[in-house]
Amino acid sequence: MRKKLATIITVCLLSLTPLTLASAQIDSATMIVDGMTCPFCIYGIEKKLKSVDVIKNAEANLRSATVDLTFKENAVINIKDLDKAVDDSGFTPGEIEITASGILEQYKLADKEYSALRVSGSAQIFLLTDSDHHGQEEYIDPGKIKELSETASKNDGDITITGKIHQHSEDLPPALRVESFEPGSD
Repeated sequence: MRKKLATIITVCLLSLTPLTLASAQIDSATMIVDGMTCPFCIYGIEKKLKSVDVIKNAEANLRSATVDLTFKENAVINIKDLDKAVDDSGFTPGEIEITASGILEQYKLADKEYSALRVSGSAQIFLLTDSDHHGQEEYIDPGKIKELSETASKNDGDITITGKIHQHSEDLPPALRVESFEPGSD
């Protein structure tokens, strides 16, 4: 009887592990791509983006001129690699919108601190901003940080943020312009 109970408990615990890993990723990402005009364009852009190490799947939509990206587990996004893949396929890369869950933290570089989102289950960090202007990545309104912190505290520190990402400096992680947020999902 004890062996049977131990086996049941082990199976239950093991079955929960994949759920935790699956929820620890970037929830969604959509990239605008200019210049797609036909089904061959879709095939070419999908093939090129799928060749990027961190991409699990890419699905282009001709009507919306976008590509929905699915990242591999524990992927760390390098926007320059994605832009290069799009450029190499003969198209023009545009903005990338993501929805990601994680925890808020302070990212330190030299003697500066930046408000950041660390994506759960990954080494991915996004500096948080509420600015469209490159060079303003280290700035996010203190009132917005307070709102983000209060929202995260409603779910044991987890928060889900949606916004546009962009690369700015070689030394810093990508910036995430906060457009909306909600308590993260467990």
